[in-house]
Amino acid sequence: MNALIITAIFSDLIDHRYWRAAAFCFVAIWFSMFGVMHSNNLQGHSIGGDGRAQRGEVTWAKRAPGNEGWRFAIAYSVVCAGLIASHFLQKAGLTDPVIEDKHAAALEKTISKASDASNSGKDFSFGSDDVPPEVKDMSTGHAISA
Repeated sequence: MNALIITAIFSDLIDHRYWRAAAFCFVAIWFSMFGVMHSNNLQGHSIGGDGRAQRGEVTWAKRAPGNEGWRFAIAYSVVCAGLIASHFLQKAGLTDPVIEDKHAAALEKTISKASDASNSGKDFSFGSDDVPPEVKDMSTGHAISA
């Protein structure tokens, strides 16, 4: 679970999607508190005879020796607050805008072209407007024919 949530947070940070990153931090707060992430909580509401949570049990992270979930929850809370502030700064135009995916438009164009071709009963293939650019030999500078 750590890999999924933390990767989502970093991916949204890279793309300047602060609101989504804050939402994933909020999820991480609760997952840390219940032991889904950083699950080395030794004490909680359902503890076995040896003082440890049994396999598959959800525990509540409280400040006690051996419990680490509450520390991660505090850290995610601080990060979440910073991301929310960054989101509002971005809305005010004081930080960089969201980085848009440049390939999404090209993908949509290709999908709609394929959809139109299949609806008209034609075979889908790239037309003359989709010819790749000329390829040149780096050593001579001459065009290479296909």
